[in-house]
Amino acid sequence: MTIQSLRVLHVTECWSTGVARAIMSIVAASQDHEHHLLYIGFEEPPTDAKFATVTELPAGHVRRIAAVRRHTTRLDPDVVHLHSSWAGVYGRVRRLPVGYVVYQPHCFAFEDTTRPRVQRAVFRRAERFLGRNMNALAAVSERERLLGNELAPNARVVLVPNRSDLEYVEVRPISANGARRVVMSGEIRAQKDPTMFAQIAEAASGLGLEFVWIGDGDQSQRALLEAAGVEVTGWVDKHEMQVELDRAALYLHTARYEGFPLSVLDAAARKVPLLIRRSPAFEDIGLSTFETVAEAAGLLAEHVGDRSSLPTDNVGRVRALFAPERVASAALELYEHGVGSR
Repeated sequence: MTIQSLRVLHVTECWSTGVARAIMSIVAASQDHEHHLLYIGFEEPPTDAKFATVTELPAGHVRRIAAVRRHTTRLDPDVVHLHSSWAGVYGRVRRLPVGYVVYQPHCFAFEDTTRPRVQRAVFRRAERFLGRNMNALAAVSERERLLGNELAPNARVVLVPNRSDLEYVEVRPISANGARRVVMSGEIRAQKDPTMFAQIAEAASGLGLEFVWIGDGDQSQRALLEAAGVEVTGWVDKHEMQVELDRAALYLHTARYEGFPLSVLDAAARKVPLLIRRSPAFEDIGLSTFETVAEAAGLLAEHVGDRSSLPTDNVGRVRALFAPERVASAALELYEHGVGSR
């Protein structure tokens, strides 16, 4: 059954960076549907016609739970799409008065191995409990798909890969020639582990490299990066992101845990070699990985000494797995299959 137009309500408590871009990617891939946004976050949603309505959530968890329910009742959508952990709580603590509820975690908090074991167990049990009040889970990676099947066995799990909205290049730009810049992009916060990035910059200080963090966030952690000699660009637009990546010799990703980060996909779109901190999200892809500061610094020293050893082959694997056309078909399947099978 093909449905020409659905009304979809997106709910998120973190309209910023990767989550915002992932939502916009899904909206762009399903433009025949009518999209509405209920949000709070660090950025402002677009003011163009991407959303039929844009409404800000109130302060406080209890008020937000009530707001999601009230907005769902008033709007009467075909689909409520909950993005990220707290939105998943707001829309699943009680069954919403709607036929089809989709939850997209954009990474599970219990995947953070730096958290206490008891806390991680509580988060996992909460996901199991809340999973009873939804119809589908949208996973951004194969790892999340497997976790979704385990946590919500009665829900349909659909793989909706993230995708970069940067221009895909087949040849590295001339600006990359001779580059000695090691970059990471994203919000400066604990999940991304800016402390490790700073420590790697300090450990590799004798290699003549420039370390750059593209983005902004927690100011105390930004100060820590800058004290280690890391250049912090602040937030940049899409064009500026492409310029920064085109000047990079290597993309170095230090996040503790991920769903699958758009920043890595952005680097792959511009054919920047990837060096990734080992985590479950990147298993079985064949990326060049590290676990410790010393290991990362050693790999950087190796690549500086022999530029032909830069891990360029892994870019193609990432681009194939997260091709834009895969995202478009998966986003359409996510909505249409569920509503069509009610």
